[in-house]
Amino acid sequence: MKKLNVLILFLGAVMTLIFSPTFAEAESFTREHTADIYLYIQPISGDTTSGDVPGFDLEWKLDDTDVFGIGYGACFHEHFGVNSNLFFGIQDTFLLDKRSGDVINKSDHLLMGWDVNIDAYLLKSRLTPMVTGGIGFMVISGSWDLGGSYSETNFSYNIGAGARWDATDRLLIKAIYKCTWTKLEDTDSAVLFDGINLKVGYRF
Repeated sequence: MKKLNVLILFLGAVMTLIFSPTFAEAESFTREHTADIYLYIQPISGDTTSGDVPGFDLEWKLDDTDVFGIGYGACFHEHFGVNSNLFFGIQDTFLLDKRSGDVINKSDHLLMGWDVNIDAYLLKSRLTPMVTGGIGFMVISGSWDLGGSYSETNFSYNIGAGARWDATDRLLIKAIYKCTWTKLEDTDSAVLFDGINLKVGYRF
């Protein structure tokens, strides 16, 4: 997980050095009243939360995984934009005895969701720091190895910070450290999914 995050950052730095636009190009650049479509990948770290099951002291452990997505964005101002994302992944899940740490049950569930976000860009240049935040929902659906299935849809919210690079008038790249929280049914606290979100898109 950490190695993949470092690799994404390294590739982003190399691409910046190779394809960085000239100052003359930057002077005529604008992102206001533009839109984009993009694909993305985000390696996310898992989390653990306590289960609320009468008579049992359980933990629900969600493993590290990768999510893939597609999205649409629009800039209504040089410094502000909105975007909406659909994403999915497959995640290993373990039900643990909280006292002994023993695995009681296991599942490979489908993780998918949707969110809408507001982006803020600090600079007007092609390469700019940015922050983002939004809300959405997350669907978790699967079957336990020892029998039984589950499916739930929960509210989610996220924040992130990183950089946007309009490499050309058509090519867009974003690298964002993004954190998303959601609370699963019958658990005591929200779980955190975080990692580097890398987007490559087409501007128009």
